[in-house]
Amino acid sequence: MLRNVSSEGFEAGLESAYAVIVPSPKEAMAKRILEKLGPAPGAGRLPRTIRLRPRSGKRVPITKLVETRIREIIEEWPNPDLDWGAVVAAANAEFRAGWKRQSLANHTKIQNAFQDKKDELRKAREVAAGVAPKPNDSVVEYLNRTIRALTNENTQLKAKLAECEARMARWRHNAYLHRMTIDQLDEPLQENDRGRSDR
Repeated sequence: MLRNVSSEGFEAGLESAYAVIVPSPKEAMAKRILEKLGPAPGAGRLPRTIRLRPRSGKRVPITKLVETRIREIIEEWPNPDLDWGAVVAAANAEFRAGWKRQSLANHTKIQNAFQDKKDELRKAREVAAGVAPKPNDSVVEYLNRTIRALTNENTQLKAKLAECEARMARWRHNAYLHRMTIDQLDEPLQENDRGRSDR
C-alpha cells in the first residue's frame, strides 16, 4: 500500500491510488533553476506565421469551369498587348475574386493559353511590321538534322538502285542465254499447293 505524505494536506495513513514520486536531487535543482528564470519572452503568443491582416477579395477556388473561362478570356484577348496584370485584373473582375498572378500561372492550361496568345500577338505584330520571323535555334537544329537524314537516305537509295540495275542486266543476259522469252519471265507466280482440297 502506498501512503501520501502528510505535507500534501492529506491525513497520514490514507491510501492513494497514485504513487508518490520523489524527484532526484538533480531534477529538483533543475526545477528550481527553471522557476527562477521565469517565462520566456513571447511565450504564449501565436507564431508570426499567422496572417495578421485579412485577405483582400473573396476566396474563389479555380475549378475546371473557372479555368476554362479564364482560358477563353485569354484566347479572346482584344488588345495587341498581353500581360499577366491585365489578365489577373480581367479574371478578378469577372469572378469577383482576389487572385494573384501565381494563382493563375500555377495552372498549366492557363499558363499554356497565355503563352500561346502572347506568341500569336507577337507574330501578328511582326507580320504587320513586315518583319520576317526569325527561326529559333531548336527549329534550325531540327531542320539541319532532317536534311542530313534525307541526304543519307538519298545516297543509300542511289547505291541500291545501281546494284539492282546491275543485277537486272545480269538476269537479262542469263535469260537470253537460256532462251527464255519475256513472256516466260513475266508469268505470274505459282501458288503453292499443299495438298488442300476444296471439297
